[in-house]
Amino acid sequence: MVRIFSWQRLLSVVCRTGNLRAVRSLLRWPPLTRPALEATNSHGETPLMTAVNAGHIPIVEVLLSQGADVNASRASDRWTPLHFATAHCHKKGADLLLSQLLINRGAAVNTGNDEGLPPLFFAIIKERAPMVRFLVSVGADINARDRSGQSMLCLAVKYASENMVRLLLELGAKFDVRNTIGKTELGYAIKQGRENVARMLLDKGANGNNRDQFQMTPLFYAARNGRVDMMELLLEQRPGTDFDARDVFRMTPLAHAALSARFEAVMFLLRKGANIDNANKGARTLLCVAASKGREGVVRWLLERWANHARVALLERVGDAGAGHCQGRAS
Repeated sequence: MVRIFSWQRLLSVVCRTGNLRAVRSLLRWPPLTRPALEATNSHGETPLMTAVNAGHIPIVEVLLSQGADVNASRASDRWTPLHFATAHCHKKGADLLLSQLLINRGAAVNTGNDEGLPPLFFAIIKERAPMVRFLVSVGADINARDRSGQSMLCLAVKYASENMVRLLLELGAKFDVRNTIGKTELGYAIKQGRENVARMLLDKGANGNNRDQFQMTPLFYAARNGRVDMMELLLEQRPGTDFDARDVFRMTPLAHAALSARFEAVMFLLRKGANIDNANKGARTLLCVAASKGREGVVRWLLERWANHARVALLERVGDAGAGHCQGRAS
């Protein structure tokens, strides 16, 4: 048993180093071929996975000809040889050749790993456009989702380039796909401040008023992050965007901007007509928040335009003592 175990480990080693002659020599004895092909190294990888990972195409061909399991998966994360080809092969051009070879030998293109991610995902985040096109051409599901319900397009919006997002849309990827918390691709583009990607999605017809599980629209995230450019884009592309909408906590985009001290966003929303009465669900009003953050310019600007209105709101929500505190901070 010790001799067989060492021999099996040796096959994995020579597959990694690329010694084709040694691989052929080790596979000469049929009784030991199958155990060696199925054995895993300390990382849980079969010799085929190791050879694919290293980009050794001739060795991969030999292993497959000897019956290596093209759909074997690593126990720790359910990665298959095709996952390795799309994610870890660093030899220029070898990733595509290996993927073609594996698929021609029966590799499943839509098998997900332990996170539900198929090989296509890794081609996307590695910015391998030829690989993406090839995988889709042989049946990879461009609208596959991971275990969080995120589509390939959504993951591209979060982790890949603008060009990759454009490619997926060209290949027919669906948009407005909600994940398990109700967010869509546009929501992530807005949240991350990816203006060109957001514009691309809006041009395709993405819903600018989609609400996630917290009843927050993309405008909420733009306001909370102080992204005036994103808010301008939304209101430009979707004039009907409701900037006085409320989330599950009864807060508006204006309230989120105020509580996050994003006062440029606050002033933008107010100029667009957002209701100052909706600034905060809790004890403090917009004016009080601005004063507590030491934003004298914002306080002065608010007092000039909404002095009487703001005082009434303060008296109603926090009482005379709270109003006096805010006025003291503003003076």
